[in-house]
Amino acid sequence: MKNIQGLMLVLTLGLLLAGCGDGKKIPPLAEISGVVVASGQPVPQVKVVFIPETVEGQVLDAPQPSTAITDESGKFTLFYLGDPELSGAAIGRHRITMDDILHHESREEPVPFRFSQSLVNAGSTPLTFEVKEGGDTAVTLDISDHMVE
Repeated sequence: MKNIQGLMLVLTLGLLLAGCGDGKKIPPLAEISGVVVASGQPVPQVKVVFIPETVEGQVLDAPQPSTAITDESGKFTLFYLGDPELSGAAIGRHRITMDDILHHESREEPVPFRFSQSLVNAGSTPLTFEVKEGGDTAVTLDISDHMVE
């Protein structure tokens, strides 16, 4: 009898846990690709993050950020962090942050940070973009004014 009760308890807990999941919904996404440039030249090895602006009342179901790393041509294609197998970014307004991968990976011969640290923080970045369903999916992020000399 105790074995049956134990088995029932395990099955019930398993069903409850399976039903919970992470509760995250994948919002509508739009494919977004682009290029990061400064003074007309591509900026390689930059981590680009599109962070959806929070909508009041949507904190628990807020969309996740999307991210990419620029290639040698400064080009990138965003992938949704809520499911890294999905490309694109959530529909809506985004703050764009950037981090200098080249700087972080230069251990033996340190490379100084190439652009303003204000681009690293969502609270200080001046870069924004509106992702629209059926809208412009090609983005040129010109950071000429933010380069460190």
